[in-house]
Amino acid sequence: MNLDPTGVFAALVAMGTLGWTLYRDVADRARLKVVCKVGEIAVQGDAFQRDRVLSDCLIWQVTNTGNRPVVVTKVGGERTDGSQFGVPSHGGKYPHTLAPGDYLIEYTRDLDSGLSEDVRALHVIDSRDRPFRAPRRQVARLKREHAERRARMS
Repeated sequence: MNLDPTGVFAALVAMGTLGWTLYRDVADRARLKVVCKVGEIAVQGDAFQRDRVLSDCLIWQVTNTGNRPVVVTKVGGERTDGSQFGVPSHGGKYPHTLAPGDYLIEYTRDLDSGLSEDVRALHVIDSRDRPFRAPRRQVARLKREHAERRARMS
């Protein structure tokens, strides 16, 4: 049997292309990094309002760490009974497209509902209804600190 070197080379290139395409489709997917914290946020005023600083806000910082744009449709969380809650958009940002490297900051001043004991996760949902969650330890720490703060105030 006589093998044609051009045919062997073409088969190797085709197999390499197929392998690379499969790898890229599996590994190169949408990725969002979600960081939640309690802090202050500066809100820019308009012609009728001055700039102001809001304290004690639950803040979601969402960064697109992938190589593809992601459309964020909802920011909020999930309760232990499976129900979800959302944070109203400040400035009508939803749906919001995040290009690679872009970030979005959302907040709520309602710490009692955002960090209550029945909150299982804080997350962001994209246009394909995939949740991207903040790390569990981070959410547990925020809930614990909020419970301690409430206990000190009572």
